[in-house]
Amino acid sequence: SDKSIVRGESDSASLIKRFHNTEIHKAMKPDNAESEKIFNKIEFLRCELIGSAQLPGVKKNLLKIDQLNIKNALNKNKHLSKDDTFKLILKSYISNKSLPEEFFTISDPIIKPLTKVLKKIKVNYQKYIDNQKKFSKLALDLLKLVDNETKKSEKEDEVNSDDEDKQNELEEKKQES
Repeated sequence: SDKSIVRGESDSASLIKRFHNTEIHKAMKPDNAESEKIFNKIEFLRCELIGSAQLPGVKKNLLKIDQLNIKNALNKNKHLSKDDTFKLILKSYISNKSLPEEFFTISDPIIKPLTKVLKKIKVNYQKYIDNQKKFSKLALDLLKLVDNETKKSEKEDEVNSDDEDKQNELEEKKQES
């Protein structure tokens, strides 16, 4: 409902105001616009996680927002943005709570490289939640690793489609002779 969204969003804004240091954030943010968007979402998530740990009511309101965002995307048959997908996957990873099954049908393709990297690196983000600098450094590392993983899998896809093309050419030649 609208009330839940207003509640959750105002809780989120209050937590960001309380736990976010703009100077640290500005100094560490990536130059790339898309990465910056994700970096911002991760920082806001950090603030929300601190507040959620201290205030169960806030935790409930923020969870409600996540559920509504997923539900709205499903109803409108839309995909979640890359930064929202990133935030929800990381939140689920840090809080060790699984996302609803339908989330995976509406998530951005970033989900594949992100989940692959998270499985590989096994970082305890929770441990650094109160340290914005350290947490931001981990977020930047994660962004870089996901970016590399994305490029790697795109290369593999290219190689695979080249192989398929060659295979198709061979089939065609066989049929001609």
